[in-house]
Amino acid sequence: MTAWRVPLLSAVTIIERLEMDRETAMNTAAEETSAISRKTVLMRDAAVSLSLANLCFLKVWSAYLSDYGEFRVLMRKLPTPAQYLSTATDILILAALCLVCISWSRRRSSLALDRAFLIASVLLLGIILNGLRTALAASNIWIANRTWVGGCAALALFYVAVGWKWPARLFFIIRVALVCCLPFCAVTFGQTLWRVAAYDGHALEDSPPAPMLADARTSPRIVWIIFDAWDYRLAFVNRPRDLELPAADRIRAEFLSATDAHSPGPNTILSMPELMTGRIMRDPSKKQESNEQHARYLASIPLRKVPSIFDTLHERAYNISVIGWHIPYGRWFPALFADCIWWAVPTELTSTGRTFSECLWRKPISLLETGNYGPFGQSRDARRKTEIYFEMMAHLRQVLDNQALGFLFLHIPFPHPLHPYDRLTGRFDFHGPPGEGYVNSLALTDKILSDIRDQMERNGSWDKSVVVLSADHSSPQAVDVDGKSDPRVPFLLKLPGKPHPAVFTSRLNTIVTANLLLNVADGKIATTEQACFWLQEHGQDLEEPLQP
Repeated sequence: MTAWRVPLLSAVTIIERLEMDRETAMNTAAEETSAISRKTVLMRDAAVSLSLANLCFLKVWSAYLSDYGEFRVLMRKLPTPAQYLSTATDILILAALCLVCISWSRRRSSLALDRAFLIASVLLLGIILNGLRTALAASNIWIANRTWVGGCAALALFYVAVGWKWPARLFFIIRVALVCCLPFCAVTFGQTLWRVAAYDGHALEDSPPAPMLADARTSPRIVWIIFDAWDYRLAFVNRPRDLELPAADRIRAEFLSATDAHSPGPNTILSMPELMTGRIMRDPSKKQESNEQHARYLASIPLRKVPSIFDTLHERAYNISVIGWHIPYGRWFPALFADCIWWAVPTELTSTGRTFSECLWRKPISLLETGNYGPFGQSRDARRKTEIYFEMMAHLRQVLDNQALGFLFLHIPFPHPLHPYDRLTGRFDFHGPPGEGYVNSLALTDKILSDIRDQMERNGSWDKSVVVLSADHSSPQAVDVDGKSDPRVPFLLKLPGKPHPAVFTSRLNTIVTANLLLNVADGKIATTEQACFWLQEHGQDLEEPLQP
């Protein structure tokens, strides 16, 4: 080997080694970049999965994070830490499942797989839309069933059509939208931690019962029954042909019956305070109030300081019993009731359990439920309504037999939705359309009325009692029955003694019921003729609104 070749080989070796080092460095950098890219993609997919799972639980959050205004006023109890933590756990489990599916699809990307995921994602879209409807309803934004179903169906078809042709573009838009919704996770999880830490188990408790008066008045015994959303037209005027209401027909033939009675308001939260106080309870500064505004107005008065029929009869030595729902009677009227029991409207708060284990599996199922419908038959809310019925009837029988209770105020949760009863089978397993459900609930209302009368006749109190039957408002679901609506409500009155039927045809606002019963208790009204005369004179009496 010549002398010049040695340096040349050395130079070539050095160049080769430098080239190898450069390639190694580039490969290492590429691997590091790839690792960083995979980590970034994984974090992005995790964020998308968490945001998607959180939105799927919008129905739950709309109930759990709405304990203010109207909703806090009407709550039976605050959500427990177990309810909040089980929801957060469900969201994390669903997010993990979504992340696994997204990661798997990235490794096996194909047009067929994209379309399969597109079809599967329609279910998640339906869950989110169902939650959105619940959230809108919680904000007093109501959308008709047919309009909502039609709109959702059109949106789903458009979603599938676009995704079928351009799946990659659609999924990109969805990822961007979900990332934009990620701050909502901070709100829900932050609220969860704060509410768990600040939970007060004694909040929203009812006041203790009033002591039973030993020398209480028991004559005349007064029984005021308000059936929620009892529609006069469907019950007595345009009744469906296959619906029989024998108890209501018998009572109407024996009682004073009004043909043009109207409730104070179009819904429970507006009507019930006015029925119990006998005066207008609206904010005079507003021409029209939402339920939320009205609840705030009631809180500003507050209602417990307004004289009501309960205050007056308690002062006149009546032992009072209240059985109701939706309205927090035990909190609104403290130290007046010798007996009081009430139930909250079935929602996510009351229908899916109170313990961690119950909520953990019931809440994901509830995401697929709406109204009476559920993936396994009835929804949890409808089943809870059935439980309320049996609990209420068991307590009602005890109250009716307790002759020491001189004033019974019954706010019955039927025929108001939900509608679990099937009149054709006599079972509580109905999960059909709302129009048919309302007709079923009219039949159940008649059954309740028959049971009440039978119980009072057995204990000998029926002929001795003053009985008033009415409603807090007519039914908005009447439109689903026959396409018509009517604001009139039933109003039926029986005084002690033998039946003396009469028909009152003048317009009547049932806000005067409390004052009518006070006149009966004072002995100023003792006959049906006197009651008709009083209603003719005072049937439209409306006191001025209270100032907060």
